[in-house]
Amino acid sequence: MDTILCDELLEEVLRRFPFSPAAAVVSLVSKRWLRLYRSSKRYLLLCISGDNCKPPSLSSFLAHFPHLSYLHITTNGGDDVSNFSDQILLSVASSCPKLRTLCLKSEPVSLFPLLSLSTSCPHLTSLSISLSRPISFHWLVFLHSLKNLTVVFTPVPGEFEQVDTSKRNLNAELKLETLVLEGIGRGDYGFDSLWKSCKNLKRLELYRCEGIGNDLSVSSFVNCFNVLQEVELRRCGSIVNDILMRLVENCTSLNSLLIHDEGSREGLFHFITNSRCKLQKLDLRLPLDLEDNHLLAVAEKFRGLSSLQLSSCFLVTAEGIRTMALAMSNELEELALVNCNLEPGLLTTLGQKFRNLRTLDLSYNEMVDEEFISMLASCNCLRNVKVRVCEGLTDASLVSMFKSCKLLETVDIMNCPGIGAEAVELFVLNCLQLRVLSVEESKVSDISSISLSRPISFHWLVFLHSLKNLTADFSPVPGEFEQVDTSKRNFDAELKLETLALDGIRRGDYGFDSLWKSCKNLRDWSCTTAKESAMIRQFHRSLIASTASKKWNGRIGFGKLQRPPRSGIEELALVNCNLEPGLLTTLGQKFRNLRKLDFKQAAEKKSGGGGAGLVLVLAIQIVISGRADSSEVKSDCMDLLPHGICTEHGPMGCATFNM
Repeated sequence: MDTILCDELLEEVLRRFPFSPAAAVVSLVSKRWLRLYRSSKRYLLLCISGDNCKPPSLSSFLAHFPHLSYLHITTNGGDDVSNFSDQILLSVASSCPKLRTLCLKSEPVSLFPLLSLSTSCPHLTSLSISLSRPISFHWLVFLHSLKNLTVVFTPVPGEFEQVDTSKRNLNAELKLETLVLEGIGRGDYGFDSLWKSCKNLKRLELYRCEGIGNDLSVSSFVNCFNVLQEVELRRCGSIVNDILMRLVENCTSLNSLLIHDEGSREGLFHFITNSRCKLQKLDLRLPLDLEDNHLLAVAEKFRGLSSLQLSSCFLVTAEGIRTMALAMSNELEELALVNCNLEPGLLTTLGQKFRNLRTLDLSYNEMVDEEFISMLASCNCLRNVKVRVCEGLTDASLVSMFKSCKLLETVDIMNCPGIGAEAVELFVLNCLQLRVLSVEESKVSDISSISLSRPISFHWLVFLHSLKNLTADFSPVPGEFEQVDTSKRNFDAELKLETLALDGIRRGDYGFDSLWKSCKNLRDWSCTTAKESAMIRQFHRSLIASTASKKWNGRIGFGKLQRPPRSGIEELALVNCNLEPGLLTTLGQKFRNLRKLDFKQAAEKKSGGGGAGLVLVLAIQIVISGRADSSEVKSDCMDLLPHGICTEHGPMGCATFNM
């Protein structure tokens, strides 16, 4: 069986598995499968320590993944290993020639391993590392394919002498498009040639930087502004003003600006009023540096903004936000007012002005249902809503959300105490496009019994992470109704359901295929008022192949089984079922571990008066075909039981036949 597929085909199948920890179980099948599974891996995340992992063993391990393209390593050097990060980088360079993305969360690395990496991994396009001073970037010239670079500069304890590394630096044009730098110190050497060589830079991110290099580096900084489109400055208060001034003078291609935690009132106002770029996205978290005059200037200068995000801007008033909104165009698609001053009437104004909003974030605000509901009534195009830690919202807001916004895909209602479990249940049942719901586990674990109407969809089950027992009643629709294919709304995830009870399924009902495929942990299920054989066959095609439970209590008419359940089942109940000739023989040959049978009221009409006897004889065939004794057999036909029935392992013990 293990040799039906050749290595190439099996490896291709394994390669198409979704990126999930559960997929690793296929490596337990055999050594061949383990080898091919490793060979098919493209992504790998490792957390290693110098105390329990030596570089030679890491090289040997990585050699089993010849096609690895993404590698993320988090290291802890340990107490007895020196230059552990360098050794790890050398091991990666020697074992992963096809690597394209490397993220090394570790102590600083030296220059020699970087040079080795540049020659051994020619296809590397993304690199994230830590460096120590003195700083040099001359090794970048050898990474011909590198487009994304993240560097964290580790601080050196105590006093240290700055070294001019300009003679060692590069003099070539790099292909870098994204550059992320963290921890640049004031007066650091080595950045002059970096800025001059980044003429293709499109995205620049600076974190906790006190400068952009020494005096020579400052003058060459503008060389990377030619096609710069996005700038992010986080906790860079001492250099924000200087960078904004230079952007005004030298950059016309900028379309996105983010400034968080530390800024400059004068520099920001000067940038807004004098900038020559067409800004599309503006994200500001400036508790003490953003005022109403800044917002009015934004509305006048950047009327075509598509995204505006304000967080913890305590000096901005509700009147300032309202004035800005009225002055802007209605093209805004993303709006975030996180921990801001939202006075009564403001949300109503914003909703009427920005009717094309796709994303809305009002987290950490004190607002009531009436304000939020009035905004939702105008914003019918919303797809993503986030109202985390909004204590004033209740169930009414959640009901209004799914009634007004039919296109919702992502919703975050974490830590909203006024929203209860029943409202969450109603919400997930009515938001047919919902993909992600963030909510406390306690508000979804109690949902167990519901009534559904057609069209039927079970996509909402993926959000009930702790649900184990589900009872669903499908309400009948009076008269004729049109069936709707809900397959596009359904999910592809493994549920934790152990008990499932369904009532009222009809012939041709859509929506059940993904439910059956996802119930891999099911132990007990029952379906009533479902006698149509077409629906039954559909049930078995999907569910039976994935059910691995030992208790299979299926109270449903079986029709013609296409694929019987797995042979590990120990309990089988066929109560008032449609049992065709030959069915029980098939079940007996398949279920060799049966311990309990229940055939009450299971007679086939086509067999006439001998139907009950036929069922009983076939039930006996199950016992005869089985390899283990049946401890309990239930039937309504005690008088038809032949005497002296024995199996090759002895007579049936404790067989009961109830009238």
